[in-house]
Amino acid sequence: MDHRTGCLEIQYLEIFHKGYPGKARHGRAEAGKREVVAQSEMSLASTMGKSGEDIAALFLIEQGLEIVERNWRWGGGELDIVTKHGELWRFVEVKTRGTVSLHRPEDAVDKNKKARFWNSIERYLIEKKIEPMQVHADIVAIVLNEKEFEVKWLKDAV
Repeated sequence: MDHRTGCLEIQYLEIFHKGYPGKARHGRAEAGKREVVAQSEMSLASTMGKSGEDIAALFLIEQGLEIVERNWRWGGGELDIVTKHGELWRFVEVKTRGTVSLHRPEDAVDKNKKARFWNSIERYLIEKKIEPMQVHADIVAIVLNEKEFEVKWLKDAV
């Protein structure tokens, strides 16, 4: 398991990789209250989830992986992040929680979610006509608050 902590001192996070701009605004403390600034009228959960996916993508790029696709959807599910390193493909489920959460982010990936995730991987490979040498299904778990984040990369956890 790879692990990282960091600080969100900037208000605006941008990811530019292979022409993909992903943007998210993050919460900040102000007079003891939590204020979340969103680009649109997204809920707190979706804003946190988007921020977590952006942090996960940056983390995976730092680990030497190429981001092939983000938020790939089909009728039976979604793949948060698809990466490649040579002939090795990693499909990543990102789970983000605030520090006040009672459960670890990775605990949200139950056996039903795992089955849907593998179905999505199979569908993705068929649609894209990819025959990889190696396929891995990982979880990137992020704990995020107003100023800091913690990233855990759980390889082959799905």
